[in-house]
Amino acid sequence: MPRTPGLAEKLWAGFWYTRAQCLQNETTLFDALLRDKARPRSAPPDRSVGLGARTPRVAALSLRVSRVSPPLPRSHPHTSQDVAWRSDDIPVDASDAQDVVHSVSVHAPGPSSARRAPAELVMVHGFANGGGCFWPRVAAHGARGRTHLVDWRGAGMSGRPARFAPRTEAEAIEYLVDGLEAWRRAKLGEDGSLGCLLGHSMGAIVAAEYAAKHPNRVSHLVLVGPAAVKEMDPKRLETFLSRSWRNRLAFAAASGAWNSGVTPQRVMRALPFAWPRAIVEGYMRRRWRAKERLDAETFEALVEYATGVCVMRGVSERAMSLILAPVGAARTPIGPGVEALPENIAVTFVYGEHDWMDPAAGAEVVERLKRRGRRNVECHIVKDAGHYPFIDQPEEVFQIVEKARASCR
Repeated sequence: MPRTPGLAEKLWAGFWYTRAQCLQNETTLFDALLRDKARPRSAPPDRSVGLGARTPRVAALSLRVSRVSPPLPRSHPHTSQDVAWRSDDIPVDASDAQDVVHSVSVHAPGPSSARRAPAELVMVHGFANGGGCFWPRVAAHGARGRTHLVDWRGAGMSGRPARFAPRTEAEAIEYLVDGLEAWRRAKLGEDGSLGCLLGHSMGAIVAAEYAAKHPNRVSHLVLVGPAAVKEMDPKRLETFLSRSWRNRLAFAAASGAWNSGVTPQRVMRALPFAWPRAIVEGYMRRRWRAKERLDAETFEALVEYATGVCVMRGVSERAMSLILAPVGAARTPIGPGVEALPENIAVTFVYGEHDWMDPAAGAEVVERLKRRGRRNVECHIVKDAGHYPFIDQPEEVFQIVEKARASCR
């Protein structure tokens, strides 16, 4: 029988969303996303498990959901009709057993064909997310070739080390890049290549910095809604502050909280009862429109997964205020570093036309590179999409990403 939350867990979500429970939620989510799509949307679940006023209906998807108490093994394989997936915990620092980088790898089951296999596709999420944010086309990417959703060191479904040592921007970037490199060596081998490396939002900073530090490990860099491409135009901030004293007060308060390391997740962890889950569910409905696109079971599984990402103890989320200035501005823009990458590394920018990250920033980088004679650079601005174009317009972004993967051959 699946475990249900006790009184203390109902009073404070942090007691329920342990890493063991969150890994079980991840299992439920990916089993649901990758199962046979012929299953009717309205198929009712058999049981319920979870936390909140509306108990999530996810337990019927897999008998594995009931095994909550013991931690998952380091490698956890699953197979469905069309794709297979497995999760892995890759150690980074041998002195801390919790310092592990977690990933989900998706691929077509069965032996490899005789033709050359497609390049690896490695996808790195943004702030306050995990690899599950790439849910709309993860099965399709896996069917095309090996696809890896790699969580940040100390975030997502990765382990939570005892301490976060970085105190500077450079140290925070190195911390995250070293986690990705440890994952590459263990998962792909000492000489293995990430192939097509995709980063979203703050994850694009990690991807760009990784490519700069390990250029021989990346063939194509895809930056989706990247943060910190260029410095913020000071006139925009001046205009905002000049409009009213309320704007100035709000910015001063937000800047103080930002520089003190206060994060949205930290606020959510302080909330009682099922409030964190309710916030996440509302976001999933309104912003990601997941309720419209997923059957009831999968939607509930996504909500449980995303709530766990936010409520688990924070570690590398503290990198936000080290890498970005208030409120989301670049401390050190990544644009110049992208322009300095070796010419053999192709670069693709992808923005939603309504992205709050400025699409012009990526377009300017591409234009400057093209003026230097580069042909392997592109900037796509996706219509009717915002900061999550792979959710808002999944098929268009899928084609862009797979074109980038194909160029790695």
